[in-house]
Amino acid sequence: MAHLPRRRHLDVLTELLSPAGKSALDIGCGDGSLLRALMRRGLEEGTGIEPSPQQLQRATEGDPLPNLRFLSGRGEALDFPAESFDLVIFFNSLHHLPEEVMDQALAEATRVLREEGFLYIAEPLAEGPHFTLLQPVDDETEVRRVAYERLRAAAEGPLEEVRELTYDAPMRYEDFSAFCQKVVAVESGRAGAIERLGEELRQRFEQLGEKDDKGYLFSQPMRVNLLQPRGGQGDADRFP
Repeated sequence: MAHLPRRRHLDVLTELLSPAGKSALDIGCGDGSLLRALMRRGLEEGTGIEPSPQQLQRATEGDPLPNLRFLSGRGEALDFPAESFDLVIFFNSLHHLPEEVMDQALAEATRVLREEGFLYIAEPLAEGPHFTLLQPVDDETEVRRVAYERLRAAAEGPLEEVRELTYDAPMRYEDFSAFCQKVVAVESGRAGAIERLGEELRQRFEQLGEKDDKGYLFSQPMRVNLLQPRGGQGDADRFP
């Protein structure tokens, strides 16, 4: 892939979604940091759902903010009425769903989205130094391919695509230990592979990282797909 501009996730998201005064559902919200950042940029109401008890605990123990809540739940079975949210977000989470429920999760996201709302899906591409670093621990080549395939299918059905863009969002780690802690927090099943790979993984970390005074930086190409319910008006005219 050609050289991509380096962007911050939050800047891309807020530029496309203009969250001020809106409500958002973050599916697979992790530690809740994305919703908190959006609340600080004017989001009126934020709801995060997360299946991992460990991640959900981190989310609920973070800074409390008005109109922000975190719930246990899964993307394929959303416990919300139809047309509940202005924005629905899958940030680095669609490919973590089992392949057999991806279609249902996208259908559920569409169901709870208001007619003029937007579905925002950000997924890492299976390329670049960060992917190469993580590949021996958890090779996500196939699940990322399937997630994009199911997204494209949804865009031919109940959803229509407004925009697709790619950018580079490097991952930063203070050191090798911080990298290990982060990838296990996202998926606890990775702990065994990290222990097994040991020094080999550490060497890979040193070789692939861009070292600076703040730690190590690993390029990670990202793809964002912005969609809306078919026939919905939204403010899609503002997107080139």
